[in-house]
Amino acid sequence: MKRKDISVMSSYERMDDDEFARICSDDQKMNVMYSSLRDKSVNPQSWQQKMNFWQEAITRHCHQYGLVIIEQASLAKQLTRNGRTPQCLDAVIAEMKRSGKLKPLSAVESEGAAVGWLYWGYSKFIRNPLSWAVGLASSMIVKNNKSQEECMMEVLKKKADHLLDSHLERVRTHHEQDLIDYDHLMELYADLCKDKRELPLLISHLVKQKKALIVPQSSSNQKPLIKFTQNKNVSVSPVKYTDLKIYQIQCVEKRLEKQVHTLTEDIKRLTEEAKGHVQTKSRHLALHTLRRKKNHELILDKKLATLDILHELVFKIKNVSSDQQVLEAYECGVAAMKELTKDINLEKTENVIDELHDTFNEHEEVNQLLANTTLTGDANVDMKELEKELDELMKEDKPNTEEDDLAATFAGLGIKDNEFPQVPAESPCPRLNESTISISPSLQEETMPLLDDEEEEEEEEVKEKAEEIHPKVAFSPQNGNTGKSTAVAVPAS
Repeated sequence: MKRKDISVMSSYERMDDDEFARICSDDQKMNVMYSSLRDKSVNPQSWQQKMNFWQEAITRHCHQYGLVIIEQASLAKQLTRNGRTPQCLDAVIAEMKRSGKLKPLSAVESEGAAVGWLYWGYSKFIRNPLSWAVGLASSMIVKNNKSQEECMMEVLKKKADHLLDSHLERVRTHHEQDLIDYDHLMELYADLCKDKRELPLLISHLVKQKKALIVPQSSSNQKPLIKFTQNKNVSVSPVKYTDLKIYQIQCVEKRLEKQVHTLTEDIKRLTEEAKGHVQTKSRHLALHTLRRKKNHELILDKKLATLDILHELVFKIKNVSSDQQVLEAYECGVAAMKELTKDINLEKTENVIDELHDTFNEHEEVNQLLANTTLTGDANVDMKELEKELDELMKEDKPNTEEDDLAATFAGLGIKDNEFPQVPAESPCPRLNESTISISPSLQEETMPLLDDEEEEEEEEVKEKAEEIHPKVAFSPQNGNTGKSTAVAVPAS
């Protein structure tokens, strides 16, 4: 276990689950924990460890079983282990009371003096009529510290928050209204408050936190009303006149709903009775039963119509309330706008806009002036001469490549048009009439290989001559247009 500051008695901190489980699983340590608590001056560290363990054990036990009100004798029995009860509960409970974790039940009730009538109502409507005898017995038991009832404040706060969250959820889903009577609240949260004395404590805590409000009824015989806040992050709002009227209408609705349920059951029963009379051939009884059933149906229709009217009335009242809130919000908005714009008028706005446009125009003129201004003073220099000089420098700096040399070589081999012989106007050979010449197919087959060989030899000769003229001239096959081979100059690889 980690060492803690033992100089202050209230240095208790919640244990984590692993640490608490490790201590509980060690029988040797548990024997020490269940023994009597020695004087703190003998071994302060052991005293503080035992005190921390039992505070943690009691807190976990109360959270696990939802115990708000505890009593030392019953707590000792509930914490029994292997037939042993803790021998140091007196000192532990005294320390928890000193630190505020536990408070006497009587002290918690007296703190709710502002809602003392609630406890009076609790005593009047919940306790046994012979409560004076129970109070007498309780006053005798309180004299014994071991039987005094204490209130676990941490569990009380947790249950009060759960009560508020549950009620807000019911209101949000339209299962409950803002105002709710005490008995109905007790009926709804009977599982949460297994001890009937807990509910007044929870309500008292919420009242002190300004999350709930207790509304007494005009008649002393009527149960009090409880109003909860509509948002757990804000305080509860005061009870309005409309809240009470809506509650009265809703009470009438509940009574009508019960009557509607009863009438519906009666109609079903009368229908079955009429069927029975028909089976027994009792015509007059069947007619009488059907007449009663018809009357019940007429009454049921009227009550259902009344329920619809009441539902619509409540809906309109709530809408009027929300409309009033919207109107108040509009008024607040208008007032705020007037306050913010009281120093602004149309003339002043126009002047500001004009000044803004003038400033923009002046700024644009300054930018154009700066962009067109030269700082070197040579604006009269001819740019064409500068570009021509730049081209000459670029030509001088550009190195000659093999392609440039080859292009220069071929440029020196130019042939003028007048060096070619004149094209004859007529063929030197007489034109033969193709129709008079006939070549047999066999002769054509024999001569074709010879012509091909001659063409190949001619191509080889042209290639050799071209290579003699310039070694970089590559030979290409026959031209597709002329049918003759041609030489093409290509750069050396």
